[in-house]
Amino acid sequence: MQRKGNRVLLLFLSVIFLAACSTKKNVAVQSATEKTLTEIVSVSPASTVSVESLASSVRLSADIGGKSFKARGTLRVKSGEGVQLGFTALGLVEVACAEFLPSTMRLIYKLGKEYAAIPYTDISFLRDTGIGYGLIESMMLNRIYSPDGKPLDEAVRYMSLDDDGETIKATTRQYNGIVYSFFIEKATGNLVRSEGHYKGHEGVVCLYSDFKPVDGRHCPHKIQLRVTGTGKAVSLDFELGNIEIDNMRFKMRNIPSSYRKLDADSLLELIGNI
Repeated sequence: MQRKGNRVLLLFLSVIFLAACSTKKNVAVQSATEKTLTEIVSVSPASTVSVESLASSVRLSADIGGKSFKARGTLRVKSGEGVQLGFTALGLVEVACAEFLPSTMRLIYKLGKEYAAIPYTDISFLRDTGIGYGLIESMMLNRIYSPDGKPLDEAVRYMSLDDDGETIKATTRQYNGIVYSFFIEKATGNLVRSEGHYKGHEGVVCLYSDFKPVDGRHCPHKIQLRVTGTGKAVSLDFELGNIEIDNMRFKMRNIPSSYRKLDADSLLELIGNI
């Protein structure tokens, strides 16, 4: 009887041992997978801030609150300084300019000699979706955005990473009621999609495609931006060309004292009729 009991005990201990080995193996595999995901995201150009400035020609198709327009012009982005969109008539003369500066958005309508300068917090659909200068700059430079201002290499360590098939989904912690997710393509390391969710709703989505090499780095030549869920849908499609990176100085447009200051809605209506 005792011998039988010993065999049962030995069998029981063997099962526990094998289960423990299996568990350790699964944990090891899981840890290796997580490490691989972290490595891919950490070395992605979207995480390493490989582009400090960008200049290009641009074709823009826009719909703002049901008002649509198309325009050609230029895009200029300088990290920490500003994002500038100049709109031209017949591809020659600049007739309007939108500037996104660290604290203020400026719209300048040269034909009508009118302008608006508005803090981001005064524009409801930007305020409600958490869109400020930092996010706008990051989207234009095809970067992961760090909402709490941490350096990107540090911010990545605080993101949850999920295997999303062909992409890795990196999600930030909730910050001021907003959660951001970034989708990194496994095969290339390119950031192909960014999302911002405001109070559980999809607030802003940015899609990147048509990646081409520029000075040894792959830059998206098509950027699609969608803002929803705030009562005023915004759609912006950028097609970039003749891209130059890390080779420009940013200069704000001068606003003559003779220009009349308008509110943002009035100026958007004018620009929509260019």
